[in-house]
Amino acid sequence: MNENIALELAQAVATFNEGFAERNSKELQLGKYIPITQKGNEFTESIAYGVVDGTSDIGTGFIDENTTSFDTNEVSLRAKKGFYLDWRKVTAYTDLGVAKAKNYGFELDTSKIRRLEINAMDNLINTALIGGNNLDQVAGLFNSPDVATDASFGTFDLNDPSATFNKAMDVLLDMYDIAYRNSDYEYLPDTMVLNSDVLQKFRRLMVDNIATNSGKISVIESVIASIKDSYDVDLKILPLLPKYAKGLKLKPNLSRVAIYKYGEDFMHVDCPIYPIASIPLQKSVGLFEVAVDAKFTGAIVKQPKAIRYFDIKAIK
Repeated sequence: MNENIALELAQAVATFNEGFAERNSKELQLGKYIPITQKGNEFTESIAYGVVDGTSDIGTGFIDENTTSFDTNEVSLRAKKGFYLDWRKVTAYTDLGVAKAKNYGFELDTSKIRRLEINAMDNLINTALIGGNNLDQVAGLFNSPDVATDASFGTFDLNDPSATFNKAMDVLLDMYDIAYRNSDYEYLPDTMVLNSDVLQKFRRLMVDNIATNSGKISVIESVIASIKDSYDVDLKILPLLPKYAKGLKLKPNLSRVAIYKYGEDFMHVDCPIYPIASIPLQKSVGLFEVAVDAKFTGAIVKQPKAIRYFDIKAIK
């Protein structure tokens, strides 16, 4: 009987794993925030990478027939390691429960496995965005120790009635320009991420759309249009959900904005094992366990100059 039960469980687990992408299409949108790679494997403990430091000077490097010495580009590469985190949780099934499901023609209840899968995806996303829980060596995209934080906008307060459309737009455009300047004008940022409540507040600040003479336009829409006009960049503005943002552990009155150039050359998270349910293991007479495993890193930030953090006042 136990062999039949194990087979039933194994078939249910295999079917469950086949539906991973469809079930997690929303969670897999993590790739909008940071590129996801699969460079490691189940045995990899760390990933070596280089952090690019230095500048790229305009106006140097020109030569002629009399040139006998050449300029150098002062760019260095700091060796670093990104560490993998192994994740596993288990759930139990009894032979009686499996046998009853088969006897009555029901599909085996995989909701318990699904809960573990959701938990694994939450941990993967959380680690990619804000780092490993209490692990200093595993940072996220929004709290990398290699990325500079600008506090000059700390007095800007969206809660203040004087936070007008024009003021809010100026703040976001100034942030963008500073982020671009931070890269020594090498990388035009194409992604801006704000706490979801802050983003909603910016969206509610609206004025008449003079350009089209129809309807109204929000601060966010205006910023996107302005960046397109000025730099020919299609700026993505994305929300950082509260359940992840709270893990940044900023001062209670602050909220973080991240502006960066998206791309694997600049940053990525490595995920050699997406959440997957394992072959059932019999633990004792009539009791089977199914594990869900995953393996991933935090954010691997290779070019800190391509990212800039800004802290503003949080929404009350």
